[in-house]
Amino acid sequence: MKLFVNCIFNFIPNNPFTKPFSLSLKLNSLIVLIRGVIVINYKRFDQTIVLRLDRGEKVKESIQAVCEKENVTLATVNGIGGLDSASIGIYNFDTSDYKINEFNEFLELTSLLGNVTQMDGEYYGHFHAIVGNSKGDAFAGDLDEAVIGAAGEIFIHIINGTVERSVDDETGLNVLNFDK
Repeated sequence: MKLFVNCIFNFIPNNPFTKPFSLSLKLNSLIVLIRGVIVINYKRFDQTIVLRLDRGEKVKESIQAVCEKENVTLATVNGIGGLDSASIGIYNFDTSDYKINEFNEFLELTSLLGNVTQMDGEYYGHFHAIVGNSKGDAFAGDLDEAVIGAAGEIFIHIINGTVERSVDDETGLNVLNFDK
């Protein structure tokens, strides 16, 4: 069994007592990425990465951490799971911002769909979610963030290449730009 460790220290300004870090371990092709105090379990199968998210893990933060670790620049993403909370937004064209709805109850994440692209050469994740509560009410929109309450299953389907985004002057949205 071969074990390798890769530590990256990220210093927090004005915080002399803690130094959060990322640590990755590889044991027989199961990869565990430790980011701060969160452990992200995932496994890569050629052009697909499968994540298992556990209670307390943030969905978007976890996807970003794995994509950055695996150098993913273009992908589609889908997933399901149980959430403790979620923030979902709807874009308002009149004000050019999002109305964020906060849900602080157990929710089923019945559909997570999105993509990974680049903006100014950096990771850019764009995700939509449909969640449901115990009454059967469903809510949908742009996923601001969600916290796993039971388990999450996320699939990242890698596409060879890179697509950049740029701000659309008319809508204010970060849209795909094939000219970059």
